[in-house]
Amino acid sequence: MKRIRCFALSFLLLFLIAVCIEYSTQPLVLASNESCPNAFLDRPAAEIKFVELQFAKPPLINLYFDVLLRNDRSGPRWFLLPTSLGENQAPIGGKGGIDGVQVVEPQGKGHVVIGQFFGTGGFRALLLPAGAEVRLRRFPISFWGERPDKIEFEMVVAKEFKLEDKTANIWFGANPATSDRADVEVTPSSKVRAVSSKHTTDNKEFLPNIEVEDRIKLQAQIKKPHQ
Repeated sequence: MKRIRCFALSFLLLFLIAVCIEYSTQPLVLASNESCPNAFLDRPAAEIKFVELQFAKPPLINLYFDVLLRNDRSGPRWFLLPTSLGENQAPIGGKGGIDGVQVVEPQGKGHVVIGQFFGTGGFRALLLPAGAEVRLRRFPISFWGERPDKIEFEMVVAKEFKLEDKTANIWFGANPATSDRADVEVTPSSKVRAVSSKHTTDNKEFLPNIEVEDRIKLQAQIKKPHQ
């Protein structure tokens, strides 16, 4: 019996030595995005879902959406969303200027700051770090015209944008980057804290200089209340 045990232990020891020798001769491979370059291609940079509409003074309609933003790029990116839509509304950066910004901080999980840039070319802006995923609940967009059955608009992903030759960070003041994971409510106003506000020189409109990386089309069905 002792001989059998000794033989078994000797065989196991030889097997382990052989395995160690074999693996020591193999190159070390570290996991990285390069080994799986298409890992995030099936994840859209943004998703929207219609929540509610409220009729204001005609022809104004206030639309509310749940918006999910993802930054699967290797560095931080600005996500620019429209503040209003309508028949004659130009895409972000297309025409119209900016005369000021109000920076707000919605309440919820995580840290999110939104820059509300005012003017005929107004938009809202958020800075997402690499890998961040941010959900904005009840994100408001004004619509000018007859009640639509479907809404479509363009979101801009930018590496940087400037106004009066000042970078976006300067207009935001404090660190504008969101948390890696966040879930906040943009309306009602009772759930949003005003952080700061700034105006352009003499309150004049200036065209923003946007380093556009991508323009993404988003659309959603506008359902009636009973649907």
